[in-house]
Amino acid sequence: LKLNNYVVTAKGGYGAYMREGPGTNHAIISVVRNGDSFMGGQSTVAHWIVIVEDNNIVGYIHDENVTEK
Repeated sequence: LKLNNYVVTAKGGYGAYMREGPGTNHAIISVVRNGDSFMGGQSTVAHWIVIVEDNNIVGYIHDENVTEK
């Protein structure tokens, strides 16, 4: 998995949901605020980015809510 640095830039201005899996049918873990950055990469599901902390996948966020730094 190639990691990139992303920043949350959701259109609503508030933030975006971090989910347990790559899809809106997965439970919401938390809200990642606009302006927050994280390391992540493309998941196996189109348009979903994995969020990685300490070499572990901790959640997923839709790519329309982030911008590569």
